[in-house]
Amino acid sequence: MDDATHRSGDASPLLPFRSQFVSKSSAAFLGDALAPPFGLAGVRRRLLWTLLCSRKRTLGVAIALGVLATSVGLLAPWFQKSFVDGILQGASARSLAFTMLLAFATMFLSQALLSVTRVVCMRESTLAQKWLSELLYEHTLLLKTGEANPAEGKRSSRTVGETVALYATDVMAACNILDDVVPNLLASLIPLVAAPIAISLVHDVPLWPPVLVSALSVASCLLLSKRQARLFGMMKTFAERRLSIVNEWLQNMRALRVLGWMNAFEQRIFKAREDESVNRLSMVTNGSTMNSIAQVAPFLVNVAGVVSFLSVANVTPTPGDVFSLLWIFGVFLVRPIRMLPWAIVVAVDAQTSAKRLETFFGLPAESHGGANLPAHESAPGGAQCGPLGDASRTPAPWALDVKGLTVTAGERHLLFDVHFRIAKGELVGIIGEVGAGKSLLLQSLLRETRATFRSYQVDGIDALGLSVAKLRTRFGYVPQDSFVMSASLRDNVSFEYGSPEAHEDAVLEALRLADFIPSQERLEGGLATEIGERGVNLSGGQRQRVNLARAHFHKRETLLLDDALSALDTQTESRVRRKLLQGAWKNKTRVLVTHRLSILPHCDRVLFLENGRVAAFGPFHELLANSEGVRAFVKSLSKAEEGRAL
Repeated sequence: MDDATHRSGDASPLLPFRSQFVSKSSAAFLGDALAPPFGLAGVRRRLLWTLLCSRKRTLGVAIALGVLATSVGLLAPWFQKSFVDGILQGASARSLAFTMLLAFATMFLSQALLSVTRVVCMRESTLAQKWLSELLYEHTLLLKTGEANPAEGKRSSRTVGETVALYATDVMAACNILDDVVPNLLASLIPLVAAPIAISLVHDVPLWPPVLVSALSVASCLLLSKRQARLFGMMKTFAERRLSIVNEWLQNMRALRVLGWMNAFEQRIFKAREDESVNRLSMVTNGSTMNSIAQVAPFLVNVAGVVSFLSVANVTPTPGDVFSLLWIFGVFLVRPIRMLPWAIVVAVDAQTSAKRLETFFGLPAESHGGANLPAHESAPGGAQCGPLGDASRTPAPWALDVKGLTVTAGERHLLFDVHFRIAKGELVGIIGEVGAGKSLLLQSLLRETRATFRSYQVDGIDALGLSVAKLRTRFGYVPQDSFVMSASLRDNVSFEYGSPEAHEDAVLEALRLADFIPSQERLEGGLATEIGERGVNLSGGQRQRVNLARAHFHKRETLLLDDALSALDTQTESRVRRKLLQGAWKNKTRVLVTHRLSILPHCDRVLFLENGRVAAFGPFHELLANSEGVRAFVKSLSKAEEGRAL
């Protein structure tokens, strides 16, 4: 992905922040919180630093509020000292009442300022989570699949469970640096530094004893939180491992049951859960111990502070002095001492999550020429979008013009120097032995592999100069493994959750052309029939026909069909060919990978791949007459079809 497209101030493919909960006055006060504050380069390294410093004005506001809250809070014990000493000195009731009112007002204002600080930080964290999640989603869509070289592509090295954990855990944990760590540190460190200074100024004693007490408190907090932070990090690792195993188990449950591996796999899940539970128990035990010590620590600090004060200052304190000291050490410092250990734990936890996100954002991605296109651009009649759909442009003679297409894996060529031209409206069949590179060829046309080209044009336009998103809007693609989602039949064809009823006629027409009549397919709910996850309540042939109907619904001009008829019986294939391939699609460019001999005579031309190279390309009858390789391949297909018939 090009970092330049994500620099602050550049046009971003992501939607800008537009929060309905943020008023204009707060936006003016806090700055432009509604614009993405950082780009991809900032999240590939030093993510936490980027989160903290990308909006310096807001961070400055939070720090100023924290300092002001502490300063105001330290006035409370000074007013209380004046109140106690005033009683002993016979001050008037009015003066005493006013002094007590000031003590209460400063305490209240201090807590209010701390609350405002937390609200500011929580708001920043919410905005950061929203934007970081969008950037993570965008990067996930653009990850290079690396079929040609999985070691380079790296997508295969990350499981679904690991990726889900990034969304479910790590984004929020990393953003906790804003809404948890920052306000807690402001409410902890500033009082720990300011309190000794206040004691020295108000009570005229040497500064080093209270500083020493505070330093010991901070050191104790660091020691207590170290093990808890390590346990938090282990918890994420165990949870990620469990999610990965459970996801693999759910996806392959049928095969595991047939192969008799269910017990072994279940034991693996139980072991992962047991490791996670043991770690969680240790975490709870350590946290409880830390809380208990944190409850006692303020009392110890209180005693140590007063004793140090009395022994070092060598003065006779007034009751007001003792009362204010007890307030500062016993009340004012209680919250910092109790909060600091957890703030450090959360900070370390945020750093762990940030490292995981940085690693993920560092995975190679496709060049980003634009975001996902809106749904209306893929609706019926909306396929002609961007420069490829310019109606005023003179139609090019070649729908596809490919030269020098090469896909390598290490030193091995999966496709080598493939070149061909396909005219608009042609039906071209692609044949070859298993592993010849047929599916890889279609995926390379979609820029879904790490293929290189000497040149690649679509309708006369340089496809290599287009973004991947714009290029793919030109193609209708039916994959080899028919994709059906857990949604209604209508939604599966329109590829839109909650598809509007206005699309119903177009959906029915697309299904009819694909020879899929809901009333004849035992789908009592018609278009509203809920299709189970991964099409569990549809046969292989039904899934393929739904995919063909989807390709027709979106009305793309060039159709890439990867063995899209393999699950159809002979009669159904014949009807689909007449109604769709040679009927409604007769003016479209159709590239069909197939192992069906029956369809080849109906193709305008046939491309024969052998060991990743174009061995022959031309009309089927000419290939049979002139190519020994094609004749051998056709003979092997004939024997295979005869064997299936028996």
